[in-house]
Amino acid sequence: MADKIWRKKRFFPLLATQFLGAFNDNLFKNTLMVFVAYKLLADAQTVNIYANLAAGIFILPYFLFSAFAGLLADKYSRSKLTRILKISELVLMISAAVIFMFNSPNLLIFMLFLMGLQSTFFGPIKYALLPQLLKPNELVAGNAYVEASTYISIILGSILGTLLPIYASVFLLIVCAAAGVFSAYKIPQTAGVQPELKIDFNFWRQIKENISLISSHTIVFRTIIGATWFWILGVFFLTELFPLCSKVFNTEKSVVTMFLVLFSVGVGVGSFFCNKLLNGEVSVVYVPISAVGLSVFAFAVYLLSYGFETPEQSLSLIEFLSLPRGVLLCVFLFAFAFCGGMYVVPLNALMQKKAPKKSTASVIAGNNIINSLGMVGISLLAVVLTALGFKITTLFLFVSLISAGVAAYICMLLPDALVRSLFRSLLKLFFRVDIRGVQNLQKAGSKTLIVANHVSLLDGVLIAAFLPRKITFAIDSDWGAKWYVKLFSGLVDFCPLNPANPLAIRTLIDEVNKNKTVMIFPEGRISVTGSLMKVYEGAGVIAAKTGAKIIPLRIDGAQYSKFSYIGHFVKTQMFPKIRMFVLPPCELSVSENLSMREKRHAASLKLYDLMASMIYRTADKNMSLFNSLLQAEMLFGAKHKIALDMQKKTLDYSQFILKSYVLGAAYKKLLSGQDKAGILLPNSLAAAVSFFALQYAGKIPVMLNFSLGVKQFESCVKTTKLQTVISSRRFIEAGKLEKLTEGIKNAGAEIVYLEDFAEKISVLTKLKGLKKYLRREEVKTSADRPSVILFTSGSEGLPKAVLLSHQNILANVQQLRLAVPFNSKDVFLNALPMFHSFGLTVGTILPLLHGVKVCLYPSPLHYRIIPELAYDLQATAIIGTDAFLYGYGRMASAYDFFPIRFAVAGGEKLKERTAELWMKKFGVRIFEGYGTTELSPVISVNTPMYYKENTVGRILPEIKYKLQKVAGVKEGGKLLLQAENVMLGYMKADKPDVLQKAENWYDTGDIVKIDEDGFVSICGRAKRFAKIGGEMVSLTSVEQALEKIYPNAVLGVLSIADDKKGEKLVLIISENKANLPEIQRGFKTQGISELWCPKEVVYMAEPPLLGSGKFDYLTAQKMLDER
Repeated sequence: MADKIWRKKRFFPLLATQFLGAFNDNLFKNTLMVFVAYKLLADAQTVNIYANLAAGIFILPYFLFSAFAGLLADKYSRSKLTRILKISELVLMISAAVIFMFNSPNLLIFMLFLMGLQSTFFGPIKYALLPQLLKPNELVAGNAYVEASTYISIILGSILGTLLPIYASVFLLIVCAAAGVFSAYKIPQTAGVQPELKIDFNFWRQIKENISLISSHTIVFRTIIGATWFWILGVFFLTELFPLCSKVFNTEKSVVTMFLVLFSVGVGVGSFFCNKLLNGEVSVVYVPISAVGLSVFAFAVYLLSYGFETPEQSLSLIEFLSLPRGVLLCVFLFAFAFCGGMYVVPLNALMQKKAPKKSTASVIAGNNIINSLGMVGISLLAVVLTALGFKITTLFLFVSLISAGVAAYICMLLPDALVRSLFRSLLKLFFRVDIRGVQNLQKAGSKTLIVANHVSLLDGVLIAAFLPRKITFAIDSDWGAKWYVKLFSGLVDFCPLNPANPLAIRTLIDEVNKNKTVMIFPEGRISVTGSLMKVYEGAGVIAAKTGAKIIPLRIDGAQYSKFSYIGHFVKTQMFPKIRMFVLPPCELSVSENLSMREKRHAASLKLYDLMASMIYRTADKNMSLFNSLLQAEMLFGAKHKIALDMQKKTLDYSQFILKSYVLGAAYKKLLSGQDKAGILLPNSLAAAVSFFALQYAGKIPVMLNFSLGVKQFESCVKTTKLQTVISSRRFIEAGKLEKLTEGIKNAGAEIVYLEDFAEKISVLTKLKGLKKYLRREEVKTSADRPSVILFTSGSEGLPKAVLLSHQNILANVQQLRLAVPFNSKDVFLNALPMFHSFGLTVGTILPLLHGVKVCLYPSPLHYRIIPELAYDLQATAIIGTDAFLYGYGRMASAYDFFPIRFAVAGGEKLKERTAELWMKKFGVRIFEGYGTTELSPVISVNTPMYYKENTVGRILPEIKYKLQKVAGVKEGGKLLLQAENVMLGYMKADKPDVLQKAENWYDTGDIVKIDEDGFVSICGRAKRFAKIGGEMVSLTSVEQALEKIYPNAVLGVLSIADDKKGEKLVLIISENKANLPEIQRGFKTQGISELWCPKEVVYMAEPPLLGSGKFDYLTAQKMLDER
């Protein structure tokens, strides 16, 4: 990062070298000034003349020799020249030590001239080295460090120069010069940028050519003139502080030291503050307001010093600060210096950026010439005015009035910068705005189209204030006519459009073609859901027509302000922290072969994907699940009701989190030396709290599937080498799961019953948990560490343990949050067990982390109770597999599901009968999704915005996919995926407790088709294809055809070996009247090849099913084989 560059070896030696050099300059100069002001001379006029003469003498070499120094720095190696200069500095300091012994101010003034000469040659070198050693986005930070370290050196030099005895100062000068030689030799070696350059020894001609060079570049010349004004003011203040304190205020040296320290600290703080505000952006946005500040505070210093009655007795520092004027002088001097730091840093950075690369040192030398001319000029002017009898306080008035004129000129020159800086400052102050990636705007070139999400009334002001360019905003003509919108005309250009006019978009196309930066909110309105809303195609059409680069910009945090439209969903704040993310430019192209309507549709889809990807990529997924829960409490409020169970016991965030802390503290003691613990619990508050308690304890929850057979269940315990399983005695007895407890013991694990464990939690443990809760202690863990272990269904063998990280889960939650606009007013009914990845991520974690009240019901099989519960709770969202949703639909009253907004099906194929039943009976459209446990689990889902029948929806944002060809499969291919929600890997029974990392591309094993709009259709499992007569037949497709013939039956199709055609299909079905002739007629009606027709029908009253409701193909295959 740019603000950490001082640690880098390529920059720190230069920083140290210039710090030591500047420190020596100021230590020597201030030692000399104190020596003159307090030791040798008495009257105020002589002291003032001598002080200004010393300042002028030190600066004079900058005027005379800067051009020559710039040529040398362009021709020869800058690092080598630095070493030579530092050696000469050491020689000068040794000479100065000898001169101090003779108490000769004239010889010391001459030494000051030589020090100035040495600094003159080093000046262009240090600034010209910055672009060589730093990256472009590090220049502002580099300049800020140089300026700040310069003024820190001024602080130390000022303090020590005024306080140390002469002999101590001289010794320190020599030591620092030697240290400067050492650090100079650590600067990375650089080559001369113009070795062919000829050196002209005619100084006056060099000065003329140098000034001609910089004046030929208008921006460079203006920045130099602007920076010169800062140095004029700086030299004036630093010089006049000595006579002001010694002769007007009649104070001791300590007051001078304090003023010098305040001035130096002020410039340093201003420099760092400017760097933080600009965040790597090279911009003069804060220059006008800083110039105004300089004039205001300069005048304030005059007012406070005017009419000051000089005391007869010298004032100490404490006595001076006891005066009201003394304190105010300190405040205004610091504010003046702060504005100076804010003023000069961006000017220096802009000069370096805009300077011709081959002449950087010469430009900086020209800068030094102009600077020194100004500084010498102000020193001579002060000498002349003092000689004419002007008082010191009158000089401050004179300078403040000139400063006001300069500020007025700068504001006239940069009017939009003044307005922008005012808005930036206010927004930074109140909303702590943090903008990242602003340098991406420069990469887009001249034709640029910015697209941003629209979450509040602040969005336009934020974009206009913090982007470095003047933006043209597309705005509704009705809005553009409002008086308060016109107030921002100095900040942005408005392009009023009539939405009712279909040709209005041509106006924006013309604006983009004029190389303007145009801003559009593709949603067309402020979000009322807190999520991405409908995206209009306009921006996509403009980009396609003009070839403009699109800059996605995400605004985050403003939705929680009082200026948003979702205050009824979330706990809004007066001044929330706002973050802005400017993403790299991209292109949006649409095929020319499409009709105009198709082009607009394609542009809309691509633009939506771009916006969704933007929000996903900038979402905070790099945290633990427990910390995300704490964040949710902050957003929605500690008293927001978040979870309840079948007993209607409700917990708000504060209660839920407190229980998690207390139980987590107890689990830490219980599980000492263990990294994981099994959870064998039904859907309940106890299960949810235990899950997050283990997260706080730093233990991995292993979600055990109690619907498995004993052998498979025992395999799960052994695969993960569990030592402890957390369960409930009441649950074991009610579910008659005693055989599973025996399996736990056989696998070598201990079972802990919550009823017994809760009684053993000590008061001390509870108090510890309360303490952690009051402090809201976060979990310190990496987001890529395992957060949970789930198991595959075991349909293809023994269950595999799937390890999902915190980032895996949070990534999928964020993807789902973008697709389905849940909000805190929703009530989520989840009967899917937490060992089911769908039930855990979608049914439990997503609502808990997004303020959605969730009812955890222990069994999905209670077809009569769940509809009644949904009616009683007024549930707005429900999830389930096809079998469960069909069961609820059959048993429910037509009014039970009236509030339902989202019914989401997953885990198995949604049958047509289920979709029709819910639509006809309840008027509810079921959104089918698709996923695997390994994907945390959702891959795609139909949504209210993007829905297509007979598909499982569009793939979620930022999930990369490719289709691998499969021999014999004509349409589609095997789906391979790459995304942040792909698991860490497996643990398998043959290698217990050993993580087998996931491949770079995860193979889903599913054959799918993806249409031109990105909708996914499942053709079947790659393993569930049979080769019959040389043709690949999808068993899944055969089952779908059979379901139309027997809609109420439970069925499954398997293949077995066949001597004639290689394989044949066998149908297992719960319908005892099923027969081959009827199936053949049904297939013929549907236009399906006879090759797909099963050759055998096996009736089973209760076909084998998994706990999730899926058909158990593994058990069914064994039953066929054992016939």
